[in-house]
Amino acid sequence: MERTSWSLCSSTTATVTADTEAVIKCLQSGGVKSIGATGACWGAWAIFTCCAKGLPISAAVNYHPALGLAAVFGSNAVELAIKVKSPQLLLPAGNDPADLKPGGDVVKALEANKVSVESVAYEDQVHGFVTRGDLSDAKVLQAVEDATKRTYAFFLKHL
Repeated sequence: MERTSWSLCSSTTATVTADTEAVIKCLQSGGVKSIGATGACWGAWAIFTCCAKGLPISAAVNYHPALGLAAVFGSNAVELAIKVKSPQLLLPAGNDPADLKPGGDVVKALEANKVSVESVAYEDQVHGFVTRGDLSDAKVLQAVEDATKRTYAFFLKHL
C-alpha cells in the first residue's frame, strides 16, 4: 500500500485529535504550560484540525500546508480556519494553494476570527521544500533557513 494511502486510512480527525490530546496531557503532566506545534504538508492539516477542535496549542507553524486534505474528511481549509483560535504561521510554497498565501481565504478567515496570523509565501519553492528540499541548492537552503528563523521568532512571540 502506498504511504499516502496508509496515512489517510489510519488517520482520521478523531485519531489525530485523540493522539495529539494524549501527547499534550503528557507534556502538561510534566509541567509544560505553553505548547507550540509544527506541521508540514498533511501534518499542517493535523495541527489545524487540533487547533480547530480547541486543543490547548498556544501557537502553530505550518510548512507548505496541505489543508485541502480537510475535504477527505468532509470539511475544507476555510471551515477549519474559522474554528481556529490560536496564532498561526503559514509558510506555503509557490505551488501551494492561493488560499494559504497573504490575502488568501484561509488567512482572511483567521483574521476575521481575530487570530494572529502571518503568511509568507515562498514563490520560488515547491511543496515540501522545508522537509525534503535539496539543501545543496542555495535558493532552497536560503528558504529553509528563512522559514526556520521565522518559526523561532513566531514561537518566541507567542509562547
